[in-house]
Formats: sequence, C-alpha cells, structure tokens
Amino acid sequence: MTDEETGNSREGGDGKGAMTSELLGLAPFFSELSREELTGLADATGVASYAAGEAVVEEGSPGESLFIVSKGILTVRTTGPEGNQVTVGKLTAGDFFGEISLLLGRPRTATVVAETDAICLEVGKGAWRDLQRVHPRLRAVLEESLQARAVNSAEVVVQDYRRRKAGEKAGS
Repeated sequence: MTDEETGNSREGGDGKGAMTSELLGLAPFFSELSREELTGLADATGVASYAAGEAVVEEGSPGESLFIVSKGILTVRTTGPEGNQVTVGKLTAGDFFGEISLLLGRPRTATVVAETDAICLEVGKGAWRDLQRVHPRLRAVLEESLQARAVNSAEVVVQDYRRRKAGEKAGS
C-alpha cells in the first residue's frame, strides 16, 4: 500500500513486524489467531498517523481497508434515525474498525475521528485478499466480530432514539 492510497504519513522499518505482532496479540479479536496468522496479518499492514480532531474514515464514504488502533483514542459516531450524530463507541490500542467496508464492499457505516493523536495499522483490500488465500480462517473470525459489533451499535442507536423521544414527551 502506498502513501498515495491512504493520504497519510506512513512509518515502516525493521521493528514494524515485531511491534505489530505484539499489538495484534493484545486485541481480543486477534487472540483467536495462530502465531502464523498474526505474523501474516502484521506483514500486510501499513502504518498511518492522524492528528487529534482528524477524521480517519467518514460515514458514507467508500472504504477498502481495515484499521487497527496502535496508539491514541478514537471516537466512533453514526447518524441516528433523526439525522443526529450518535457516539457508538471509543477505540483504543488493539481495537479495530473498517471491517464492514473491507468484507462487504459497502460504504463506511460510521465516522471515526482521532480524539487524540493516533496511529493506526491499515490493511488494504489487496493485502486482505492475499491474506485470505493463505489464512482463510481470518475472514470467519472477522465476520464473527462484525456480527457482535452490529448488535452493539444497533442497541446504542435505539437507546439514543428512546432517550430523545422521552425528552420530547417530558418537554411537551
């Protein structure tokens, strides 16, 4: 993956693989992966830096990569049923996002903004395709995580909607 593909600064070097493998081993999602699968995933990543306040991805935009948070705090927001922004989560080191666009080819379902300066590992579509050929189990593990995340996001949006409706009734 090139700098032009991400539009962000990238870091590399000899220590990247070891650092990435260590980070990937910390995330609950990645704990199911073998050492060989983790190494393959680590080797497929690029590194991108984001300043506090910078959007990493924007809801509705096309996306073809998965991000793994290496450093920093990121906020995940989506548009609620009334057009309002709903915060559905915070991401820190070891968390990941972008799996829906990567797996399903759909536009981004949320906006992710760096709350603090952040560094993310990024796996692009081509690297992901190559990884799946060598490690086919990666897709199944990522799909399981996607299902759990979808349920959580839907619950947060419904709670926000109910809270807004209760506020409207109280103000009537």
